Amino acid sequence: MQTPQRNSAQSQLSNGTRNIPQRSPVVPVGTLINTPFPTPFPSQQVPIASQASTSTASRRRSTRSQGPLTHNGRPYWVQSSKDWDKDGSPESPCSLELLIQWMEGLNNWKYFRAGLNGGTQKKGAQKCSNYLKQRRCPPMRSDSACQRKMNMLFDNWKVAQDFKEGTGQGQGGRLIADAPWQEQNRVVEEVDQECERLCPNYTRLSAISIESDGGTPALRADSLHGRNIALERFESVPRTSQPAHELTQWLRQEGAWEDDDNKDSEDSSNTGDVLHNTSGSAPLPSSGSINDSLHGKRSRAEDSLSETASSFLSLEEEYRQKRARHESDAAESTQRYRERKLELQRAMLEEERKKRRDTSIRELAKVMIERDSSLEIIEAMRRAKEYFEQEEE
Repeated sequence: MQTPQRNSAQSQLSNGTRNIPQRSPVVPVGTLINTPFPTPFPSQQVPIASQASTSTASRRRSTRSQGPLTHNGRPYWVQSSKDWDKDGSPESPCSLELLIQWMEGLNNWKYFRAGLNGGTQKKGAQKCSNYLKQRRCPPMRSDSACQRKMNMLFDNWKVAQDFKEGTGQGQGGRLIADAPWQEQNRVVEEVDQECERLCPNYTRLSAISIESDGGTPALRADSLHGRNIALERFESVPRTSQPAHELTQWLRQEGAWEDDDNKDSEDSSNTGDVLHNTSGSAPLPSSGSINDSLHGKRSRAEDSLSETASSFLSLEEEYRQKRARHESDAAESTQRYRERKLELQRAMLEEERKKRRDTSIRELAKVMIERDSSLEIIEAMRRAKEYFEQEEE
């Protein structure tokens, strides 16, 4: 195979000219030749703007994942997929415990569920989320997440409460009512265990949920809106001072003429005067007119409406009294539960203090034995205990 230089030389010789081919410069051995790197494929090239946006997004993700820090340098209020009851940390309880603590607060559940003081579920969930953040909740719980969780807890509590109070076949109320008196306590415990299975934290949620009637505010007929639409209908009924029927008509219908024979003459004369004064020139009808309001009198329909209004008012007053007693009993139950909870917390703190004190006594006795090998364990423990008693005094 001939090189290109030889081919060009032969072509020049054939043309009658002679041209000496130029030799390429000799490169010493060991010298590197600067050759450019091969151009990458378009699929391998990354734009500069894309590299900048990727680095910025990674920095933002790292910033979000860190979140605020506790006094120990541990991040909290960060995005996490852990369950509500499994995300606790040494600095804070789990999210579920903090959520229930907020629900146990004074009027918090009424503000969220019953609309107390203009509250709504959205506003209540926002307050709950802020409370969790202030308590350094490890994962971030948004307003909507808190709202869904509280509604879910209330739905579970209603299922357990319906089972406990239900009188159907296999329900708690029926089981307790049908149980013999020897097994009454055992059946009650089994029903309570089933309620805890249907709704964890059933006892605490009962103290919270019973405070609210759970009704829809739009359908209430009390003083929620400053007026009672249901009773305004009866207030519009016109009231007159005239009786519905004449006295003589009532006496004839009741047979009062025969009853007056045994009365004295004074009563008879008074009755005659009354009959003379009330009788007119025109004969009285045998029965009252259906439309007595045309003659300026109250009809039987108006009397019925008045009686219904009075009965309704008495029932409403009885309902309000029962509701007040129910709220008072619920408040007392909640107060007893909170006092019992405080007692248990104090007992736990006292037990923890005793454990720390015993540990400190053992550590001090160990140090004494290391310094004086001839000292016995019992004597070292006694001296350490005396030392701590003097410090406490």
